[in-house]
Amino acid sequence: MKYYKGKLFFIAILVFLISISNIYSQSGWVSTFFNNTNTFSKIVKKDSLNYFAFCRESKYFNKSTDGGNSWICTPNNSFDSLYTIYDGQFINSLTGWIVGLRDDLFYGVIYKTTNGGLNWFKQIVGNNNRGFYCLYFLDSNIGWIGSGSPVWGTGYLYKTTNGGINWSLKEFNGAAQINSIKFFDTDNGWIMGHYNLIAKTSDGGLTWIQKPIN
Repeated sequence: MKYYKGKLFFIAILVFLISISNIYSQSGWVSTFFNNTNTFSKIVKKDSLNYFAFCRESKYFNKSTDGGNSWICTPNNSFDSLYTIYDGQFINSLTGWIVGLRDDLFYGVIYKTTNGGLNWFKQIVGNNNRGFYCLYFLDSNIGWIGSGSPVWGTGYLYKTTNGGINWSLKEFNGAAQINSIKFFDTDNGWIMGHYNLIAKTSDGGLTWIQKPIN
């Protein structure tokens, strides 16, 4: 008898849930809850309170406006396709860049914002059929992006002097890809990459001296 009553109670609850679902669907109600469960690949700091958390193989990203204590992801926080973002940098409260890779087609992507991350737009380097893994900008005009692929065995370094409108290219044969860039001023900088690449420049990246690693 107890089993019978329990079964009737379960059926009654099920009917109630179905009816509620039908009421909401017919009245135009939709769920406003949005959850992004993809793994984070890069967190980019805008200032002491505002951060962006980009995800691996995802079109969505998270935002924090309280120093990382809480995060939110909405459908508006999204790109046009699935990307893995590897690096990013804000040079002031409005202007910033992020770089990454579209994994399914294996081509690099560069996004720039000029309104603090409210909107992002793509920039083109001339040849995107390789991943972009790191960047470093000195100001709103001068910056570098590291690129390459272990498959091709050549590292690529792109430089812009006009905020990403145009890019010049430097190749590093046998380096596979460039993974880290640091410049101290317009002339002096370092890069690191696969296959023991460490190189230094003192003329803004026109020439590089590779440092051997024992």
